[in-house]
Amino acid sequence: MTGLRDPAHTPHMPKFLIEVPHDPGAQPCARAMKVLLETGTHWLTNADFGCLDGVHKAWLTIDVESHVEAQMLLPPAFRRDATIVRLCKFDDLITKHEGS
Repeated sequence: MTGLRDPAHTPHMPKFLIEVPHDPGAQPCARAMKVLLETGTHWLTNADFGCLDGVHKAWLTIDVESHVEAQMLLPPAFRRDATIVRLCKFDDLITKHEGS
């Protein structure tokens, strides 16, 4: 599936962390799970969930070209509240700051 974390990750492909919150409680969790089930198996097999620890969020790391592409992988119901962060390794950060 396009954009999913792959062991053959291309180092030049940007990596993004998507954080998707949902309301606490059994019914809101069930609604969120229903939406994710309808979205596709990549959320079920690749996302991590914090609900069992009282943190009602899902996290998914993906390799895509842009924030916009990452947002398009989200179910429309979650796009407004999601946080999308481009990630980098420490060495990339040092290189970027040395060049500034």
